[in-house]
Amino acid sequence: MGIHLSKNKQYKELGNNNEDNNNEQEINKERKYYLPNDNEDVDRLHTAHFLTRYLYTSNFSSPIEQKCGPGTWLLDVAGNYMESCFIGIDLEFEFPSEIKPKNLVFVQADILNGLPYNNDEFYFVHQENMMHTLESDKWDFVISELVRITKPGGYIELFESSTSRKDIGPKFNEFLDAPSIRGVDMNITPRLPSMLQSHQNICNVHKDLKHYTLGKNGGHAGVIHADIIKSLATSKLTSETLSKDSGFSIEEYNKLIEDAFEEVNRTKCEMISNRIWAQKTVNQ
Repeated sequence: MGIHLSKNKQYKELGNNNEDNNNEQEINKERKYYLPNDNEDVDRLHTAHFLTRYLYTSNFSSPIEQKCGPGTWLLDVAGNYMESCFIGIDLEFEFPSEIKPKNLVFVQADILNGLPYNNDEFYFVHQENMMHTLESDKWDFVISELVRITKPGGYIELFESSTSRKDIGPKFNEFLDAPSIRGVDMNITPRLPSMLQSHQNICNVHKDLKHYTLGKNGGHAGVIHADIIKSLATSKLTSETLSKDSGFSIEEYNKLIEDAFEEVNRTKCEMISNRIWAQKTVNQ
C-alpha cells in the first residue's frame, strides 16, 4: 500500500529519524490500524505486486513517458527508468534502506495531513491498495492531494482490487463486509473514476479492468489472490482487531475465515483488478 511519485529531480530522503517514527507510531495507535506491517506482510505485498504485473504485463497503464508499501512497485520501475526520480510515501517507515536504485527515495508521511510537496510538482502519481485503510469520507481529500501535486499534463493512477459480488457465498460476503465497521467502503472502487472526473482540472479519465475468478476455479491468478487475502485475514493483528470489531471470539472469527475460503473454492466469485488513470489538464 502507498503512494508513488515520479519526476526528474532528485530529492532528499525524509522522515526516517527516530522522532518521526515515534510520532507516526502514535498516529497509528490512535487510528487503531488493523492491517499488519511485518515481514509476512512484506511478502504478501511482494506477491500482490507480481500478481498485478502478471495480469497487466506492465507496471502501469498511464501513457507516461520516461521523463515522467515495501516499495516493490517502486523498486521494479525505478530500475527500468533510471533518468527519473521516484519517491515512495507510506505512514510507516518499512522500506528497504540498503538495496535500492540510486534514483529511488522513501519518505514517511501521512497523506491525511497533506502531502509534503508543492503544487504541480510530479509528472506521475501512483497510489495502490488503499481501499482497506482509507475511511470513505477521506477519499475526496486524498484524491485532491494527488491532483494538487501532479504537474499539468501529468498523470494520476490508482490501483485497487474489488469483487463484483457475483456468485459469492454468504460467508465470504460476511467476511468482505467486516472492515466496513471501521468506516471503510469495500465497494468504493467503481466510484473512483467519477471521483477523479469531479475535479475541474482533470481530463481523460480511463480504466483498465482485469476480471478473473477468485480461488481454485480461477487458475493460477485466482489461487494466488485467495492465498494473499486469507493470509492477511488470518494475521494476528487483523484477526484480533476484526473479531473484536465484529463481536466475535477469535475462534468464531477463524471459523468464519475457514468457511469463507472453502466457499470461495466452491463458487466462482468474480474479482476485478482496477487500474484507473487520469490526466491533469494543461494550463491555458
